[in-house]
Amino acid sequence: MPGASNSTTILDSEKKGMVIELETNNNQGAGGAGATGGSDELFGTWDLNVNTPFGQHTATLTLARGADGSAAPAGDIKSQLGNAALAGIEISGGNLEADISIHLQGRDFAARLSAEVSGNAMSGKIKVRDMPIAPALKFTGTKQ
Repeated sequence: MPGASNSTTILDSEKKGMVIELETNNNQGAGGAGATGGSDELFGTWDLNVNTPFGQHTATLTLARGADGSAAPAGDIKSQLGNAALAGIEISGGNLEADISIHLQGRDFAARLSAEVSGNAMSGKIKVRDMPIAPALKFTGTKQ
């Protein structure tokens, strides 16, 4: 979907439940879980560096094809701030969008992750939905 964005939520239990959302522009046209072309480079494991108001945090994002290659992809994001499965994954060309929900300090937080991939480099933003005044957090990543 042109102009669409996705986010990932990461919570910082040491910083009072901060949620992070990743967001990028999707200008590759309509697509979905079965999208081909540039989408192949999205699958795999990514080392991310997320810039937050509290400093830089590392995370690992993993994205895999469905069991038979045509089923919906699956993925997760893991960090010192928490771990969460990716839901509602949308892939179009080299763009990824997904929802993340994480439970921290007795509360559920939602975020949207959006990322764009070019070769072995990923960039994007994380936008916390439950904290509208919180700025989107930018991140970069490298494929393992």
